Amino acid sequence: MSVLLIRLIAWLSDFCLSTVIFHYLLSFDGFVNFHNEISFQIKNYGVSVLTANFIADTVAIFLLTIIFRFYWTLLLGRSLSQSLLGLKSTSSFLWARVGGGLRCVLELAIPLSLADLPMLLRSKKTLKEYISVTELTFKPSLFIYPVSLIFIPFCLILSLSSPLLQNLTFIDGIKISFSKEKLEPIDNRTDFSKFTHYPSENFKMSSFSSIKESHLLLVPSFEITREKNKLRIRPYLVIHDEHRRVQGDLKLRQRLSLRKIIVIASEYNPLFSNFYPELSKILKRPRDFYGIKKYKNKFGDQKLLNPIARVELRGLIQSSFEISFKNLFSHVISNGPFISGHIKIRNLLLSLVDSDVEPEVDIVKLGNYNFLRFKQTFSELENLNKGMTETYIPVETLNSVVLEMNWGKSRKDAFTRNNFKKKFLSSSQWFFDYSKVFSPPLKYERFNAFTLLDYFTIKGLGTPFIRSLEKFSFNYLFDLSVIAMKNDDTLLKDSLIATSNRLLLLIKYRKSALTEDRYSQKFTRLISNLKEALVANNKPFFEITK
Repeated sequence: MSVLLIRLIAWLSDFCLSTVIFHYLLSFDGFVNFHNEISFQIKNYGVSVLTANFIADTVAIFLLTIIFRFYWTLLLGRSLSQSLLGLKSTSSFLWARVGGGLRCVLELAIPLSLADLPMLLRSKKTLKEYISVTELTFKPSLFIYPVSLIFIPFCLILSLSSPLLQNLTFIDGIKISFSKEKLEPIDNRTDFSKFTHYPSENFKMSSFSSIKESHLLLVPSFEITREKNKLRIRPYLVIHDEHRRVQGDLKLRQRLSLRKIIVIASEYNPLFSNFYPELSKILKRPRDFYGIKKYKNKFGDQKLLNPIARVELRGLIQSSFEISFKNLFSHVISNGPFISGHIKIRNLLLSLVDSDVEPEVDIVKLGNYNFLRFKQTFSELENLNKGMTETYIPVETLNSVVLEMNWGKSRKDAFTRNNFKKKFLSSSQWFFDYSKVFSPPLKYERFNAFTLLDYFTIKGLGTPFIRSLEKFSFNYLFDLSVIAMKNDDTLLKDSLIATSNRLLLLIKYRKSALTEDRYSQKFTRLISNLKEALVANNKPFFEITK
């Protein structure tokens, strides 16, 4: 029985080592496709996703175990674990390797657990050893026991931590810190006449800010691309510092459902409901239960996820980035021994940012939401068009988004970036769970840069609103142009030229669509004249005499 136990331990040790190889191979698309195909075929038999993934993993690791034992047997005459645990071949040097290789191949048809036990109870040789004309015997020595005490726990720990080898990325983990961006101070002496509401349906936020009184200028713009023969329009905001002559931009890159994060965690962790009971309840409810809802005033800034679910979701994401070899034990205590799901969650979220530069990751609070933040600084060789990028993903809603801010790398850029976050983003209320939170402003005085971003491309708003939007758009760009021309601010002027060009392109597109609320020829002419005056540096057009 002791020989049988040693053989079993040796096989399980090789299986653990093959688990390490398995998770490393998941870094390669070809192997991932092979694994997914196995899982897909198993799902066709009506089993659950969790069971299908478990069976697919086991099958893949079993095949790798046979390959792993085969190559070590060609080298040593038996597998690595068999060698370290005192099993030796009685065959000649050559046949121990050739016959031993055949013995490993036979494991495909005669797995250890199915045939070895009855054979070993009756004799010293297994069926595979009879067929391959080889025999393994156990020869104890003083060296074997201390090696076993080290090797067996080593295999278990290495197997447990092997998911960290996927993509060989952030093996030492990522530091997660919680910080709160400083709000603009408000007290009894604050002059609220300098504060303005900046609502945005596109960005799902509203900021009560005095940024209008600062030296930060907000320039609306649009990113226009063609995807699959369709025009794709993405509004974005340029933030220009007229004193420091630097600027950055704020973009909404994409919508993102964090329900997928919960699904991944549940599919790769049989104990998921024990460690994340509230998130487990979410998966049992219909998808639209937490879907985007039409906003009503009574909702306020209430979130759809309850406080416990928000804490669990944030904890799941945070632990996915914190996990490393250093804190593996504490992670297992807090989240269970199945860490593959956490690694897949981390890789999924990392795929949302530029892969050229390793990001710094933390969690920050902006207004009423916690955001996962990626900070990346690009060198000139890595990206000529980027300096410093911050990517924000709200982690307290399933209806998440990917927000991106791009800046330069100088001290001036850093001051401007922090000033914008302090004066604008930190005082924002976010409404990611709702649609139609804000209506088009009824009064001209309430128009701002976000009004242009939110409604310039929207159809069906009616001619009166379109005429008011035309008036505001021209006046707003004209006022910014005056500042650019007076200060000889080339950077601001170039941004305004780009915005004017994009507005003209959107006007042309609206005209070709033959909608009733098309922009007027007068407005088209005004924007065109404005752009030409900026290009020609025509100061008299802006009533600048000096």
